[in-house]
Amino acid sequence: MSYKHSMTTNFMLLMVCSLLLACTVAYAQQSSGITDACNTSTDSHLELARVLRMPQAIDTQNAEFENDSFWNEHGSMIQEAWKEWEIEHATTLSILNDDVKEQGWMEASLAKAIDDAFTNPSEETEAAVKSLWTNNKGTNKVLPKGVYATQLLSPRGVSYLRNLFDLASTSGIPTRRPNGMNRYGVILDSNVHGAVPVQPLVEAVEEIIDRIVRP
Repeated sequence: MSYKHSMTTNFMLLMVCSLLLACTVAYAQQSSGITDACNTSTDSHLELARVLRMPQAIDTQNAEFENDSFWNEHGSMIQEAWKEWEIEHATTLSILNDDVKEQGWMEASLAKAIDDAFTNPSEETEAAVKSLWTNNKGTNKVLPKGVYATQLLSPRGVSYLRNLFDLASTSGIPTRRPNGMNRYGVILDSNVHGAVPVQPLVEAVEEIIDRIVRP
């Protein structure tokens, strides 16, 4: 083999090895959810979260554990990002919260019946609450046995929650889906990595539960 041919072969091998190394690094970055933008120095968890490449939600079984490694690796940083996001939107969140508290988020007749039942517990006041829950969904539409429905939220309450979810959905922060049947919902539990622990949302759900089932 000539010296020239040997040098050409070695050069080709070097190029192939370099290409394989580059592909390996690119795959590792993609798998961990890191993009080139992460190389930019920043102290903002919010900005770091926004450049993460969120893995696709494709599983239909045991989907609550899907992409666990991504959420475990970046979960703490994402939680800090939401704290920064709340500070960034503090004024808007305060306005929305003040508005719904002034107008009332629960349907008026249900709110009054629940308050009466807690203030003056009796069979009559309890019956008044139960009367607002029905198994009949409407004309010729009956809910399954043991399932009852009511008008829980006032129009203002519905608008309040929708505004909060709409605002959070534009944050650019990766969010984890709840389960295999729900790819576009969010988790509100602040203890779950990938959840949306926005305090007004968490407090709204807690208040709903407190108002209905806890005296």
